[in-house]
Amino acid sequence: MPVATLEVNHYETQVHLGWTEQERETTQKIALDISLRFNQLPSACLSDELEDTQCYAQLIDIADKICQSSAFKLLEHLAYKIYETIKQQLNNPSITVSVRVHKLSPPVPHLKEASFTVSDAL
Repeated sequence: MPVATLEVNHYETQVHLGWTEQERETTQKIALDISLRFNQLPSACLSDELEDTQCYAQLIDIADKICQSSAFKLLEHLAYKIYETIKQQLNNPSITVSVRVHKLSPPVPHLKEASFTVSDAL
């Protein structure tokens, strides 16, 4: 049986993120990768109908709402909140979820990006 994966790659948004209060005062650009792995082929593969799939626009909307809801000190906490909310919304144990948050331009000399990933055990 085929395995199917839906991926949202490098979706950019803004969030108040950083360890110090000063760093959290203004929003920073982050990028998100969200992956859904289906243990069974989604019906949309055969039906070509939106209602038979997980809409990636809805995944982005979930992530954006979390990013706008409050400030976060750590990548780990932000990634977990997005992961946890997507898992709850999907409410389907046969879908494996992975969320990676990329902090673009962290305040560390010569570091262009840092990221953290939360995912179901594979």
